[in-house]
Amino acid sequence: MITEYYRIWEMMVEVAPSVRCHITTNGTQYNTRVEKFMEKLDFDFAVSLDGATKETVEKIRVNADFDEQMKILKLLRDYTRARKTGLSLTFCFMRQNWHEFGEFCLLADSWDCLVGINTVVNPPEFAVNNLRAEELREIVRGMERQTAHLDTHLKLNHQVWFAEFDRLQRKCAAFDRASCAAG
Repeated sequence: MITEYYRIWEMMVEVAPSVRCHITTNGTQYNTRVEKFMEKLDFDFAVSLDGATKETVEKIRVNADFDEQMKILKLLRDYTRARKTGLSLTFCFMRQNWHEFGEFCLLADSWDCLVGINTVVNPPEFAVNNLRAEELREIVRGMERQTAHLDTHLKLNHQVWFAEFDRLQRKCAAFDRASCAAG
């Protein structure tokens, strides 16, 4: 938690306690100070997990504890339900975690959370958008293998998953058109 946020929240409590605040967090920090502000203000939360499994999350987020993040996510879910505020999950789609995107959307469905996707450009070695055509095609083929299962099991995040799949398919098609034009 950034120190300046606490100062802003203190001013909100004094001047505008009814103003809703949106917090984007990786869900690794929860303490009595945060809890105090949650009692006094209405927060919406977007929690970035970047994976659906302990192994992937902890590989991407150095020093993260997936089990602790899930405990904090439950606290935030309970809070947002009680306050009638919003909770969503965000996924930074990367080379290291694309294979879990479908499972992540299913996890979000089970928590009744919408998924937001962040496009990673830096560091470039994590980005998907700068892959060579064949590497991107391999990701699309991997996602293709998941479509039948996700088509029948995803509810809340069905459109999110299939929109990202479609975006990557179109990017592959653009590679194909470019190679035909060059050939």
